[in-house]
Amino acid sequence: MPISGKYILTFIGLSAKKALTMRKVHNIKYGLLLAVLFCCFCLASERKQAGSAAESEQEEALYSSSISRKFYDIAYDLADADNATYIENEQAIVFLLAAMNLDGNNSDVRSLLLKCSCRFPEKRSQQLSSQGRTSFDLVYTLLRQYVDENADIAVVSDASAFLLNRASSTVQKQVLLEQMLKMFANKSPFYKSELETMYGLMKVQDNSLEEAEKYFRQAYQNNKNNKFAFSKLFELNPQKISPQEYLERLRLDFLENPIDIRTVLAFCQGLERMQLYDTAADAYEYCSDLFAYLHPSEPLPADIFIPWSISCYNSQKKQYKCLEIAEIVRKTGKFDIRLESLAGRAAGKLGEDQAASRIIRDAEKKALELISKESPDIMEAHLAWFYNFVIPMPDKAVEWSNRAFAADSNSPAAASLLAYSLTQKKEFITAKSLIEHFGANQISELALACIQLEEGQAAQGIENLNKAISHDPGSFEAERAKSILAQKGQKYVPPVNPDYVLASLEKNFGGKLVPVFTQPEKRFSIVFNIRNKELSFGDDLDCAISIINNSSEPLIISDDSMFKGNLRVDAIVSGDLNKRIPNLVSKRIKTAEAIEPGRSKIVGLKLITGELREMLMTYPQASLKITFVLHLDPVKSSEDRVISGLPYMKPVSVNVVRSNIVLTGQQIRNLVDSISASQSGQKIQSAQLFVGLLKEQHALSGRTSPYHIVVTDGMKTMLKSALIYDTGLLRNPENGGWAVKVYTMAEMLSLPLDYEFIEVISENLYNEKWPVRMMAVYLLAETQGEKFEKALENISKTDKNQLVRDIAGVELMKIRSLQVK
Repeated sequence: MPISGKYILTFIGLSAKKALTMRKVHNIKYGLLLAVLFCCFCLASERKQAGSAAESEQEEALYSSSISRKFYDIAYDLADADNATYIENEQAIVFLLAAMNLDGNNSDVRSLLLKCSCRFPEKRSQQLSSQGRTSFDLVYTLLRQYVDENADIAVVSDASAFLLNRASSTVQKQVLLEQMLKMFANKSPFYKSELETMYGLMKVQDNSLEEAEKYFRQAYQNNKNNKFAFSKLFELNPQKISPQEYLERLRLDFLENPIDIRTVLAFCQGLERMQLYDTAADAYEYCSDLFAYLHPSEPLPADIFIPWSISCYNSQKKQYKCLEIAEIVRKTGKFDIRLESLAGRAAGKLGEDQAASRIIRDAEKKALELISKESPDIMEAHLAWFYNFVIPMPDKAVEWSNRAFAADSNSPAAASLLAYSLTQKKEFITAKSLIEHFGANQISELALACIQLEEGQAAQGIENLNKAISHDPGSFEAERAKSILAQKGQKYVPPVNPDYVLASLEKNFGGKLVPVFTQPEKRFSIVFNIRNKELSFGDDLDCAISIINNSSEPLIISDDSMFKGNLRVDAIVSGDLNKRIPNLVSKRIKTAEAIEPGRSKIVGLKLITGELREMLMTYPQASLKITFVLHLDPVKSSEDRVISGLPYMKPVSVNVVRSNIVLTGQQIRNLVDSISASQSGQKIQSAQLFVGLLKEQHALSGRTSPYHIVVTDGMKTMLKSALIYDTGLLRNPENGGWAVKVYTMAEMLSLPLDYEFIEVISENLYNEKWPVRMMAVYLLAETQGEKFEKALENISKTDKNQLVRDIAGVELMKIRSLQVK
């Protein structure tokens, strides 16, 4: 029920009487503060109708790109960071909706609104305060407007999850996904891939595995970087993943993170398994160069140099590399009989018989010497293998195989070596017993094949020779099996044609399948572009981060890539004032589309924000230097310092100078006097300056200013008059003055308000333009807190504009949450 005017007058009178008794109040007018505020609430009650009647009132459509941007700035400061609270997020949503209402073409607003609308799904009300639409409707609409090939996949994925979680049943989810698939089919293949993956998962839950497989297949075809879809395909039906498709997946992983040693090694091993030995040799060489880069003081490990040498040995033209690899390892002081054997046999392939004999003889001598000293570099099994397959010597093979088996009688490897050596001595019964007891491996199958061939079981023997080769086609054991096959007039045929696989891969990846190793710091570069490096008071910054791909391959930015797309900017302020502002801006880049060689991706950053903006706007007469420091994929060091997660990429710094405003008292008076004749843009600039000077006076009061400032008698009164008098910026009755009022109040958010300011701002609660009322509600609520609680409760029910009611409601929730604490 509206409160009568008579009651209002009575309340004011009582409050004034009470104010006279307040000994600690310096000015009787300040004692009227609560009365004035409450008067505002009551007048609002008389002027507005609550509920549906209020919602039915129509206001004229307003447009202002500048106020839309100002509302976006407020929302950005509130909620762009991932650690924003629920209430901050709700405040931001209201300002973003207001910004869209004033300018529907601002893509930044839409992106941030979509991001905020998907947070805190468990807390968010089903009814979003925007023309009666639900939160589902808002997110769905925003998503339709937002999705294109450049959309941030993280934002899009969160929005999809939000929508699906709102569905009340599996059937509704399925229908929704089908609608979204149709809607976004031609907008973004990457997003379509995400949706198809979700649909596939839904089909798995329904146990419709064939349907699930179909959608996972489509998802992977639409985005080859969708590793999850590929993993689900492999999980459902690994037999349908062709060898070339599997190897392509490994190559894509390599492309995504070419400096992850495990990823590169997996690709090398895949090539080796496919018997693409020339390509595998190049890949292992890349892996060797990468290891040397990452671990410059460590020797190359055997799990790189052994398969590298094997690949070179089995290649068409790279046998000479086996000798080079062996020399590299020798220089580290390490001895490896397998590597020396590969080098010796490679020399033989090259026709260098003397060198081959010398290398093998030296390896044998060194091995016997080391084993007598019980060196960990050599074991009995190594010599058993050496005498069985490198320089076949049956007697020594049996001797060392027995010693290896005696050293570890539970070892299938030692048992198979002994079994094979016994077949060479025609001791088939004991060999068979060992094979039957310890099971099959490459050497035991080769041994069994030898027995079967000797016993006239040619078909079984040839079958087991092929099995033995397939275990590891590049090994000396396989080489021996191939030799026996040739003696029988047979030839080993790989299950997959390596030439076909190679041609398919080269077609997909264009020419050379393995790139030359490039140091990570040369693969891509970062340019920190700031166009206007000399700022004046109130200026913004045009900032763009350019990520330039300098390599010969596409640059992918993802969770698993070399550069994961995390940006952090710290600010260091020096000059008349000094301050460090860590983590001024944090941003995550996540796009599905790679940056092609020689191309770049531009990322805009908002630098004049938060604590830095407040500092710049509070000290207009200070001359400042700002150093912005950009970190890539930042992490904390052991000393708790922020460093780049890419140690080879140093932070990028840019310096900006903000010059001080130099004004005389007379110039300030002239500015104040000229307000009424100024254009809106000039009035907004004046509002920034006047509020800034007032904040500066307050910040420096009671202490000596560290820099020269203009202080004149009556300056504060003069500046206030420019804001609060009848022709001032907060009261100007001009029709176009509503934008100036909103901008002025927005600048006052961190200015301590006295009763005169509160009185004028309260008048704006009745302004016919809803953005003015909304900003007035927010300013009073943020600065006056619970003293404004009753008014907020009233406004949240009675204002004729939904957005004004919304901001009042959120502020009311904030005040009450603080009271609970």
